[in-house]
Amino acid sequence: MMIDIRSKARTVLSKIGEHESIVSNGADGKFHRLTNVSQKMLEDNWFGPSHGIMTACNGFTGWYGNQLGKEASGIGVFDLEAWAAGKRKSHAWVPAGAGRRPKYGDVCRHVAFHVDVAIGFEGDRLRRVAAGQGGKGTGFDILKRVLSEGPCNNQLQGWIDIDLLFNGPQPEWLLGWWRVESEGQTYYYCFDEDRQATWTQHRPGNARGPMPAAYVRGTGRVEVDAMRKVRIVWQTGTIEEFSSPTASEPPEMRGVDYRSRAPLLATGML
Repeated sequence: MMIDIRSKARTVLSKIGEHESIVSNGADGKFHRLTNVSQKMLEDNWFGPSHGIMTACNGFTGWYGNQLGKEASGIGVFDLEAWAAGKRKSHAWVPAGAGRRPKYGDVCRHVAFHVDVAIGFEGDRLRRVAAGQGGKGTGFDILKRVLSEGPCNNQLQGWIDIDLLFNGPQPEWLLGWWRVESEGQTYYYCFDEDRQATWTQHRPGNARGPMPAAYVRGTGRVEVDAMRKVRIVWQTGTIEEFSSPTASEPPEMRGVDYRSRAPLLATGML
């Protein structure tokens, strides 16, 4: 059974208010509870023999991961790619690149020595929840919601996709384009590695490439169970379910639209 981990992420992150600044020297102890880092720990690092520059950025991501569940335990580190490999979850590490964006709740590693949690975008600028917003120079650390100063892909090495971490990658047999017929109409669905489906009525010129943005008529979240049955929850609320694929070439899946009760026939296009 798939976990709606992004809804859980919203619940966890709701503990940090929209305009709240949580400080490490606050009398309420909230900073310590949400980062496992105290003001004393920071001062011991700053003013002790090491003369360090410690902040609680990875303390916060560590706390956040523990709240999400055991799959994310220990995520409060800087080398997220190595962490994922060590958990045998390398598929969950997404290197930054053109056209890629972290989604709500993903844990980001910045080009700078910093980690935090993505919560959305304003244009190309990444909104995130982050500790490390104070430090030695201010005499205390701060945890709050912040907005990046420039385009996110200029600032990120990559991120841990929490949906891929908890629910695994999209199965290879489903990736790519499928022709879907229903009640005399033909549609084209494209399934990607991020467990997302898109649909259009434009026949693809290249059945191995992604769906052009101009063609997309809708998107949905994809679930695949142990019996290889496929469930799509479209953003409109429509739910479609398909049987496991046949062994024929090309493969076929039969399904149903639970809103209209219309039968569906999907045929692989690769």
